[in-house]
Amino acid sequence: MNHLTNASDGTATLEELATLGNDSAGSEVRLRHIHLPRLDAAKLIEYDARTETIRYHDSPLLENILDCCLESDPAL
Repeated sequence: MNHLTNASDGTATLEELATLGNDSAGSEVRLRHIHLPRLDAAKLIEYDARTETIRYHDSPLLENILDCCLESDPAL
């Protein structure tokens, strides 16, 4: 999520997000089939599976929650 909030236009590609993990091939599969569809269904992002583009919708509440989680466990 941090990558999307720091992007100037709030967008990223699936490939960009997958390379942020230690296992880019596994990360890409999990993103494509699990995480991105769920975040899209929750209306936190728009995920276009055809173009593999992700657009983040600003959510101050979510960002505050994530900040609190990262403060309590920086390993996340």
